[in-house]
Amino acid sequence: MKKFFIFLIASLLVVSLVSASWFSDIFGGGTVTGNVVDNTIYPNTGICVDSDNGINASEAGIVSILGHSGKSVWTTPYGDSCSGKVVSFMIDGKAVSGQEKLNELYCDNGKKTQPMTAADLGQGYCKVETLVDGGKAINSAKWVKVSPSCTYILGAGVPVGAYDEKGKKSYNGCTGTKFTMWSCNAGSDVAPKAEEIDCATADGKGRCTTAGCAGNCVERTDSENNKDVAGLVIRDGKAYPDACHPTNKRAIIQYRCSNGVAVASTSTWQDCGANRECVEDKVNGAYCKDIYASSVGALTRADVLKMLNGCHIDSLLTSKTISPSLNGNEHCAEGYVCVGNYFSEVSNPQAANYALTNAIRTNCQDVYNGHTSDYYIQTICC
Repeated sequence: MKKFFIFLIASLLVVSLVSASWFSDIFGGGTVTGNVVDNTIYPNTGICVDSDNGINASEAGIVSILGHSGKSVWTTPYGDSCSGKVVSFMIDGKAVSGQEKLNELYCDNGKKTQPMTAADLGQGYCKVETLVDGGKAINSAKWVKVSPSCTYILGAGVPVGAYDEKGKKSYNGCTGTKFTMWSCNAGSDVAPKAEEIDCATADGKGRCTTAGCAGNCVERTDSENNKDVAGLVIRDGKAYPDACHPTNKRAIIQYRCSNGVAVASTSTWQDCGANRECVEDKVNGAYCKDIYASSVGALTRADVLKMLNGCHIDSLLTSKTISPSLNGNEHCAEGYVCVGNYFSEVSNPQAANYALTNAIRTNCQDVYNGHTSDYYIQTICC
């Protein structure tokens, strides 16, 4: 036996004299730059022994290299190692982390190193492990694969979101009327899925809350918010009819649905307009109309005579040079009462819309406005 070791050492010394670079490959190691596949077996030799028998990323291994000095011969253990930046994951609800690269050692004409990352091994991280070799603790490493996963985030026992295997959290919430809900649709082995629901479409203009679509708001009539059309909004069973101002009979407020809530169309009361009034209807909603008109169309001279049954119009021709302040009742015959004055220029006595505006505004008082021609004072007498 003693002669065998002397022969081995002598042989190694001869080899080292013949090829120093070959000896360096055997004992000093090297790094493989080619694409080496995981789970590749490399046989052990008398001078290089790999505990995991080649490239086996999922198992921490130790490569032992035979060394010598003079008549002494020994083995030196080397463990697989980790390098690169830290990566983190959530596994079974617990945070874990490691490094992004595994440096896998194996035997191939000496000790070689194969750097491997997620691009080679799939999503995961490099984890350091402590092994025992010859009674000594040796640090080694292995690759831990991490599959896509989905775990619910609970709030008061109810899912309020989900997180994936990297710990990225996504919470349910609203964007306008749209509700986004995160779920683990296909089980715990897939990434969270986002489902978007438009509450306005799915729930009759329902509003969006952090718990999902809630409530119900419907514009039953007057979806265009026309003040001349009766309007009614229903939200959660409660009616919001358009309404007239309590004291200003020309003012109206209208309601519409916005994000599932009944709101006023404008921040202030709307004016029905001159010669118009708001008609209260607590069932169908208020609306604006011309005071003497049979319809919502423009008031004409014929409308006045038709609607004010038994009424007539008394006219008084006056001069542009005169500025009378005449009570309209003085125009009307005995037994008739003035309901409004209007005036028109002699050159345009049929200006119906202009006459309409002045009929109520003057409130039976003729006010001369500096016209450039003679004009008629016309009084509606009933």
